[in-house]
Amino acid sequence: MHQILQTIPLEISRERSVQERSDDGFIAYLRHIFSDPITDEGSERLRAAEYGLNLEYSHMLLQLEVVEQDASGGHYAVEFQRTLLTSNLLSMLTNLALSPRLLPLVDGFLVMMSAPANSVDLNHLSARFPEYLRSLTREYPALRLTGGCGRPHTGLDGLILSRREAEIALRAAAGRDGVLLRFEDLGVLRLIYAKDTETEIDHFVREKLGELVDASHPRNAELMRTLSSYFDNFGNVKRMSEELFTHYNTVAYRLKNVQELTGADFRKATDRFEVELALYLYDFQKRQREELDGK
Repeated sequence: MHQILQTIPLEISRERSVQERSDDGFIAYLRHIFSDPITDEGSERLRAAEYGLNLEYSHMLLQLEVVEQDASGGHYAVEFQRTLLTSNLLSMLTNLALSPRLLPLVDGFLVMMSAPANSVDLNHLSARFPEYLRSLTREYPALRLTGGCGRPHTGLDGLILSRREAEIALRAAAGRDGVLLRFEDLGVLRLIYAKDTETEIDHFVREKLGELVDASHPRNAELMRTLSSYFDNFGNVKRMSEELFTHYNTVAYRLKNVQELTGADFRKATDRFEVELALYLYDFQKRQREELDGK
């Protein structure tokens, strides 16, 4: 039995190494994309096409931390579980039509899942991932598995963004065995667990306020004033109309425009909270810029 445990993982690893060598160029390209500044997007798109990476597709990144936690069965038993885990995970994602590709990391691996835009709801499928990880944890007890999943995005910038989101979600999971968190579910916690808080605040503000932050559009200034008044007056449209010296129906219409532009539903407490926080952060950043410009 001991000889079998030694031989099987070696054979599987040998087969896997053949496949990994064929993917070496693609892996090197992904490492470059995720670590180096993009100076020529056109040439990067050509290189992506050479490796079969269609940037018109939606791409979603899953980062999995794999740590040995029970070596009582010996090194080969642990390696065997690690090998089976990789194979099982890739098979599971392939069955979901996600075309997974794997990037080895020091403490685990990164899985890139791709599908034609609008053909598969990657975000909906990712809702199953936490349960999948819990089942894998039960199946491979020698390994501690923790995961973080980004949202699906298209394009080169979208690929990099999903990678950053997966990192933040993994950091929020904080090494808890069998826990996989989705960036989608973090809400404002993304600001706490972000490695680069300033960058994440910028993303959060643009995401929650949408087109309203575009100061070049004349109507946005009045919509931002309407939004500020909404929170100052706890959503009371009558008091808002008095404060803004604007007809009640006009204020109600502007609020409708605000919700359409931000994608928020002010009937939901979470949406109201996130938009109010984004507005506060936007105003804070604006005041800081004005103070710096005045010096």
